[in-house]
Amino acid sequence: ASGNNIKQISFNQSHDLDPSVLASGEIVFSRWDNMGSRNAIDLFTVRPDGTELKALYGVHAHNVGTGGSTVQFLSPRELVDGRILGMIKPFNGSAGGGAPVLINVSQYADNNQPIWPYQGAGLTGNGQVNAVAIGVTTDDSISPAGRFRSVYPIRDNSNRALVSWTQCRLQPVDAMGLPLPVQPIPCPSTIPAGAVEAFPIYGIYVYDLGSNTQLPVVIPQEGFIFDEPVVVASRPAPAILFDKAAGFGLDQTLLTEKVGLLHIRSVYDFDGGFNNLGASGVIDLATMADPTQADANVRPARFLRIVKGAYIPGTDFHDFANRNAAFGRTRIHGMREILGYVPIAPDGSVLTKVPANVPFAISVVDKDGRRLGGRHQNWLQLQAGEVLECNGCHDHSPTAPAEPLPHGYSDDPVALNGGALIADVYPGANPAYVAEIGETMALTRIRTACGPDNTGALGLNVSIATCSELSPKLDMRFTDEWTDPAATPTPDLNILYSNLTTPLPASNLSINCPLTSPINWVQWDPGCRTIINYVDHIHPLWSLSRAGGTRTCTNAACHNSVSNTRVPEAQLDLSDGPSVDEPDNFKAYRELLVDDVERDASGVPIEDPVFDALGNPVYVVEVDANGDPVLDANGDPVLATDALGNFIQETQQIPVTSSISVNGSRAGTFMGKFMLGGTHAGDLTLEEIRLLSEWVDIGAQYFNNPFDAPEN
Repeated sequence: ASGNNIKQISFNQSHDLDPSVLASGEIVFSRWDNMGSRNAIDLFTVRPDGTELKALYGVHAHNVGTGGSTVQFLSPRELVDGRILGMIKPFNGSAGGGAPVLINVSQYADNNQPIWPYQGAGLTGNGQVNAVAIGVTTDDSISPAGRFRSVYPIRDNSNRALVSWTQCRLQPVDAMGLPLPVQPIPCPSTIPAGAVEAFPIYGIYVYDLGSNTQLPVVIPQEGFIFDEPVVVASRPAPAILFDKAAGFGLDQTLLTEKVGLLHIRSVYDFDGGFNNLGASGVIDLATMADPTQADANVRPARFLRIVKGAYIPGTDFHDFANRNAAFGRTRIHGMREILGYVPIAPDGSVLTKVPANVPFAISVVDKDGRRLGGRHQNWLQLQAGEVLECNGCHDHSPTAPAEPLPHGYSDDPVALNGGALIADVYPGANPAYVAEIGETMALTRIRTACGPDNTGALGLNVSIATCSELSPKLDMRFTDEWTDPAATPTPDLNILYSNLTTPLPASNLSINCPLTSPINWVQWDPGCRTIINYVDHIHPLWSLSRAGGTRTCTNAACHNSVSNTRVPEAQLDLSDGPSVDEPDNFKAYRELLVDDVERDASGVPIEDPVFDALGNPVYVVEVDANGDPVLDANGDPVLATDALGNFIQETQQIPVTSSISVNGSRAGTFMGKFMLGGTHAGDLTLEEIRLLSEWVDIGAQYFNNPFDAPEN
């Protein structure tokens, strides 16, 4: 109450905004969900101690503005009836304004998508309705009814709210459309073409949501914006959600270690449906989970990769010399670090520690370290000692016209992997692992390998919580635990950074973060992470001797222009030297990631003659000073000629698509050349393929540690 001992409870790479307390005791807030191609503000909830962060509303339905325009969800406040009164606004283009809406969060997760308990319940209507009926717009058009900037409910059963509102005004303009230095005029009901909206004058009003009438509280003034009024009045006390503590919702061992525990029931569970992730002939989870029907080489999901975002410092602390060059091809993925890998059980289950109070994401990868499916584009978080259980994965883009389902947390009713039906050996599995009812394979393996059952997190006792089996590993290490030893287990897979002959992409090489075999530390160090910079870890691969020392990627006959005496193979120059387009990047980096055109040995773009659909030459047409074609007396275009009077044929440059795509290691053409059947198969070691794959999967940045990038 004194304002001391402030504790951060949400951890996001972007802003978390507008928190308020619900009657349930949870906090509702607006989260800027900005990761990769996702860029939206949704409603989330969290307990006051920072545990149980969940999406509440709007993750999949932002096209609910005027005319289907895109809006964001802001300033959520709960009403007495349980609905949320908030604002919808576009990111920009509306003079800071939008419209108040009423959201039915008790039944809807999106405007047209009910929450799990109401799936198929025949709900009609929408998850949200306009709170006012005066026709304000929420796009970038001029709104004749004015604009609302904020809303705050008056909880006195009067159905009123305090609002920040501006009337609609037009700025008179001259014949050229330039604003005149005169007073604005009120908008007519129909906005004329070419009208210019005047600067808004937001004032504060009491708005009656029932009668759609308002009374002024703070009179608007020219040149001022009055915003965010707050009602200071008594309200029914929310439920008290006491902070979880050791033994009361939090595990003491995990709390001491400053980590949380993540349990995924099955990575093959997509919103309650089975996704075989490309496994040929595997039609259901029971088949996938049976080692006699689908061995480790049939199961596509071999590891879970845990990724965190790198915090980008302010310019007063570290000012990039060239910000764009530091990030590289695109800044959309930021900078990323890899916290480690965890084996995935045959049923798709995973159990692992993750660092507390750190935004992290996950990827499912195959035996080569290549990501399966799309990039996970939501930041997760856990408090120290917290256990998060997810049913599986989530499909944000199902086949139209179906809409995405609400996210799959453990409190959702449908989980594809219900766990063991009886306390017995899993079908076709190693008899050493005897399941308890409801356990996933990951739970059974950890309990069996690390100690007896008890009353700790997920039934795991202290000895298990400290077991190294729960810790992510920097290296990709797989042992076929699940095939019956009487059969033929899949050979071990150990893809180790220590086998690289180029610089190791890892930080904090301490006793708690070793890279040499064996790895069996007791307490995991959350500071263990993989940091891949192109200049330090990827570029040296191109000059490394291969084929017994007989060649490199950049020798004179391959991917090298050899001082402009030859065209590099596949128009791909991987040699040293700065890029012409971006001197702070190696040209090899730009060659790999940026679309280009074919060039000759001197680097000059090649021009090919242009022919029409019938194979006839297309000639250049003379143009006048305005760029319009010059016509002859018959109205036909005049063809341009050279000094000898010959018609000049049109030419065009030949595009070259970049061989690496920032969308992932399965996109583009580059990685496939090194896999079985590729033209360069066998040229790279398993460790090099894995290093390249994880670098591309996290976004192919030039630097992934901001402090490694040159400073201004």
